[in-house]
Amino acid sequence: MNRSNYAPTQKNGKSDTKSQTPEEMLKSRMDSVSYYQNFIKEKLQVDLDRSIQNKAKILEDLESYLDLKSNIELIQENQLKEMKTMINLGCECYVKAKVPDTTMINVNVGLDIYVQYSLDDALKFIETREIYLSKQAEQLTTIIYMIQTKIDLILQSINDLISLPK
Repeated sequence: MNRSNYAPTQKNGKSDTKSQTPEEMLKSRMDSVSYYQNFIKEKLQVDLDRSIQNKAKILEDLESYLDLKSNIELIQENQLKEMKTMINLGCECYVKAKVPDTTMINVNVGLDIYVQYSLDDALKFIETREIYLSKQAEQLTTIIYMIQTKIDLILQSINDLISLPK
């Protein structure tokens, strides 16, 4: 979107409002309102939605790691050498599974790459990953607030433009 299509007529970088008729000033104001409404809709709202989706994905990953951490701690506390469990295949479809050796575990380290860890090493990795994902979530929270603030400020400016005398 080209801002120059909506900007008031300018000479030497200054608005030439003294030579504009009231109708031209009103049209210029409404063009500015339209530009900023489109900017919110096409840029800021898209960025906001994308940031919210990214944060949700990070929080989902973080929850998975925390669940894994609690399961590993449960295995260690109860000193389980083998165990039976139910595995979710997707769409809430579960199958029974038997784990003959609980001393090693495969952990998704990202990009669907799995690494086999001992339980203690897996806990160390999860702790590192938890810190990383928490920082990412905090950064996205800050970005989300900044975008929301920009939207609020622009909406307030639009209201101010609309409420100016005609």
